Amino acid sequence: MFGLGHILVVEDNADLRGALAMLLESEGHQVIEAADGRLALEALASSIRVRLVILDLTMPVMDGPTFLAHKALGPHAAVPVVIFSSSPSAALESWPCVFCTVPKLEGIDGLLGAIRDIDGTAAVAGAMHE
Repeated sequence: MFGLGHILVVEDNADLRGALAMLLESEGHQVIEAADGRLALEALASSIRVRLVILDLTMPVMDGPTFLAHKALGPHAAVPVVIFSSSPSAALESWPCVFCTVPKLEGIDGLLGAIRDIDGTAAVAGAMHE
């Protein structure tokens, strides 16, 4: 098991979202899913502790950039985000909560590498505060 808390997968494609969740769970992560940004904000507002958000950008109801803007104003503003999208995202890389962007073309290996980097960063930060 990695880190304390869940990874929130925000992706409108149900098949991809389910496959990502299954793969992350097989890697030892706890996962919750949301089909759009509005549902992701509801998940953040719940009692479930979210330690990382994996975010698609192009979704119905509430897209990724709108989700980021709302998240930045709430109590979960510091939760890191990995943008996992086939949409251009260079403009969002400078947002404080965006840890990195992983093009969907890089696939799951790129995404798992980003999660390992975040887990390593969190472990170092935790050790510095002990």
